[in-house]
Amino acid sequence: MASDEAQIHLSIYDGARRPFTERKNLLLRVRTGATTEFLTRTLDTKSFEFGEVTLDVKFFDNFGDNYTVLLTADDYRDAGFFPVKVSPNTPQEVSLMLVPKDPSFQFDSFDTIVANQPNIAKFLSLTPQPGARKTITLRASKIIRGKPPAY
Repeated sequence: MASDEAQIHLSIYDGARRPFTERKNLLLRVRTGATTEFLTRTLDTKSFEFGEVTLDVKFFDNFGDNYTVLLTADDYRDAGFFPVKVSPNTPQEVSLMLVPKDPSFQFDSFDTIVANQPNIAKFLSLTPQPGARKTITLRASKIIRGKPPAY
């Protein structure tokens, strides 16, 4: 790599913190610190493994080395990072997470939790002491009406 070049190693993850493997076209935009568009490219996720891509960028040895990396995909929220301070000596690592626009929770079944996490299952199985429900309900109703709870 020449002294006027640097690298950005981009890792793309899904909402579950796994490498992004869904087959989509991603719009990648990279801007220099002078806010000029350096690179606009459509990434086909079929073309790279494990959600990773390496970008060759220019090294200016000034404020222009503070790059902005932006990533856009249909049905996902945009992701980006600034500043990505590049150097010709070391590739800069950037990790971005693409989260669905309409996310949903995915929990293990209670039987799976009992089998794999018995302490958590025991905690989730706890019931309140007699009379505690009335106290909790009264406290919540005061909060809802705008009155601070009295402890």
